[in-house]
Amino acid sequence: MSDPTPDPAARDDAGGRTVFADAVVRDLDRPLICVDRIDTVEDRPGGVDLTATTTRIARRLRDRTGTALETADPIGPGPTARLRIELLDAHVVRIRAVLDADIDERPGPLLVTDPVVVAPAEHVAVQRTDTAITLTSAAVTVTIHRDPFHLEVRDADGRRLHEGIPASVTLSPPTGESHLDGRALSDAWPWFFRSLTPLGWVLDDDGRPVVSETSVLSQNEALFGLGERFLGLDKRGQRIDLWHANAAGQTWPESYKNVPLHLSTQGAGTFLNTTAPVTYHLGDSSATHQSWHVASAQLDWFLIHGPSFDEILDRYTALTGRPQLPPRWSYGLWMSRMSYRTQQEVEQVADDLRTHDIPTDVVHIDTDWFATPWVNDLTFCPQRFPDPGAMIERLRANDLRLTLWQLPYLSVRSRLYTEAAAHGYLAMRDGEVAHIGGFFGEAGVVDVTNPEAAAWYASRFDALFDLGVAAIKTDFGEGAPADAEWFDGDGVDVHNLYPLLYNRAIFERTLERTGEGLIWGRAATAGSQRYPVYWGGDPAARFEDLGNVLAGGLSLALCGFPFWSQDIGAFAGEPTERLYIRWAQAGLFMTHPRAHGAGPREPWAFGARAEELFRHWAVERYRLLPYLWSEAEALAPVGSPVMRPLVLDHTDDPTTYRIHDAFLLGRSLLVAPVVTAEDRRAVYLPAGDWVRWGTDEPHAGRQWLDVAAPLEELPRFLRAGAIILRADGHLRSTADVDDARLTATIAVPTDDVEHRASYVAVAGHTVEVSQRRDAATLRVEVPEAVGAIDVCGAAIERASMDGVDLAVDRRARGARIATPGPAGTVQILLAP
Repeated sequence: MSDPTPDPAARDDAGGRTVFADAVVRDLDRPLICVDRIDTVEDRPGGVDLTATTTRIARRLRDRTGTALETADPIGPGPTARLRIELLDAHVVRIRAVLDADIDERPGPLLVTDPVVVAPAEHVAVQRTDTAITLTSAAVTVTIHRDPFHLEVRDADGRRLHEGIPASVTLSPPTGESHLDGRALSDAWPWFFRSLTPLGWVLDDDGRPVVSETSVLSQNEALFGLGERFLGLDKRGQRIDLWHANAAGQTWPESYKNVPLHLSTQGAGTFLNTTAPVTYHLGDSSATHQSWHVASAQLDWFLIHGPSFDEILDRYTALTGRPQLPPRWSYGLWMSRMSYRTQQEVEQVADDLRTHDIPTDVVHIDTDWFATPWVNDLTFCPQRFPDPGAMIERLRANDLRLTLWQLPYLSVRSRLYTEAAAHGYLAMRDGEVAHIGGFFGEAGVVDVTNPEAAAWYASRFDALFDLGVAAIKTDFGEGAPADAEWFDGDGVDVHNLYPLLYNRAIFERTLERTGEGLIWGRAATAGSQRYPVYWGGDPAARFEDLGNVLAGGLSLALCGFPFWSQDIGAFAGEPTERLYIRWAQAGLFMTHPRAHGAGPREPWAFGARAEELFRHWAVERYRLLPYLWSEAEALAPVGSPVMRPLVLDHTDDPTTYRIHDAFLLGRSLLVAPVVTAEDRRAVYLPAGDWVRWGTDEPHAGRQWLDVAAPLEELPRFLRAGAIILRADGHLRSTADVDDARLTATIAVPTDDVEHRASYVAVAGHTVEVSQRRDAATLRVEVPEAVGAIDVCGAAIERASMDGVDLAVDRRARGARIATPGPAGTVQILLAP
């Protein structure tokens, strides 16, 4: 949106105050206050403190032979700016800038620690010349150009990570009616600066600063992240507003989860340490530049070098918090709808799940467990749920857990509203409780910025945990009113922060009371990855929405969120049999599968074929649990996603930049759901060798395949050399995974490198399998727990262990080999 006129809609959430920084920055009646030149330099550990002269620049539209173009003129000096630029370590640059004030030293709520320089003498060298100050580490060089000021960061190979634009441009020869130190700014502006903002500030109507920065985009640079976004994986060419909203679907620009982190294929991530609204222009205003406008007086910006995306996420989550591991049962199927209304209905669904042999771990009650649906009083309706404790006991006896819905808005009809209002635990407005509206009528908002209020609300769940409730769905949280008065913080800043505090309070109480940390959340921001799990909100039952669902989850994955889910069958509308099956195939191969919607989402509701295929793929998913658990335990502690967009591991391959409907589940299994009504799809295989699981066909990477996929098929590919440890036996729930009955599914490697897989069993011991190829012989080391090897990708002549031939059930390009007995080496002779 390039219209410089403030958008009236941007004022609604703040009671007349402009919320989106973009509306302020792009108002040409407001002068820019740009950093012009560095005046003083003071050394500090790992970097420098700077003072700078600013220049006020007036913008206007000027007639250029019939075309109105934005031009600008310097109109005098502005206040002093202060900057602090430091290398926290060899890879992380922190830049802070503030106008006419001191640097705010507080780390802020998004960070888990106060970032400090690590051993600066060992990793950073500072050099000053008349034209620049440079900070150099083993990984990056930061160049601070003095006059005109601009900031440049390059990696050790000279690749540009950031290049700001100076607040002046020299034309040769200088022309024009206005000059900045002899340089023709007015004539240069339409070519070099139009719709762009050098590092600087614009003041809103109340004199509050909005800060901006602009960076050059390389020709083939692609950009990713900024939360759960549904308009494609590569964000280049988009304008994006970070402002939580009830997206009401997954095909719109609005998002439930806004994260001020984006990654570049140049090898760096940009993290803005702010909860203020941010507008990003990522090549939409100018094809060669990106800008961000922050409704904050201080810019606090971390430039995080990788160069790989995994390394960036590792360093980012070291700052904002490591994801905790959810309990293993949470990776099982969650069965839900909006909503089961009675105890009898819940128990009937639980019995039906077992009767229909659908492996499941969770039954969830959504909005209707209160006496009046949506009126949140955290109490079971005694008429419709006469004995919830007994109900939960019966579920647990059947290896099922119960989870419950709620929201942080208390209806004026709720007993909790009265209690919260009496203690001052609700957000206020003009001395009264700040009411919001919704399905629940008028309601107050729990003020989670008040530690006492957050603790009070979290403690209201204790009685439910005592009954045996396993976890809480932390729905909503996007609607904290920006014009309200909060215990701690300005309303505009609280709006984006709210989900972090809300989810944290309930996550930590759940962990304390049950011993297991878990929520089922919808809204999120930077740092929310500490408190899993999140789901994608409310899609509509259309094939076109299914593809966008995946785009949102993969975008969020590139912000350090390892776990994600969505509603199998879609939330709104009624899916057809075909759509339900395709949605189930996609959803069952995410980290946390859940069937949920406004109507029934149990598979038998869609006919016998839907039930049969749902059961088949649910069983296949449960068999994958040892692999999934192992991948989660390896990846989450370093902020790396389990559901991995192809670009994550293949940033050197531009073909992967726009693929948002296929992903790697873990590091070895490529899943390509069918997201149209057709029974085929194009699948891109990135670099390496791959084997199609189910047909055993080998394929070279870096190519597109036209894959036939009848309704009963889900295209999946194993990376050559992959070892997938799978569960055997009859699986009704995660409790049935037997660590002593495993199958090792292996994709025959095309190299002679040793490939390994390990799985930490429930009892704590580690199950390890390795394979290595030597010409036509494959040697597989198996423990006693592995009772079979499923070979994919090559025909098998014979297999033996300690000189004894093993039973081989051959296929055209694979085989299943029984491995009874103790641990040992299986030698497999591959057919020529």
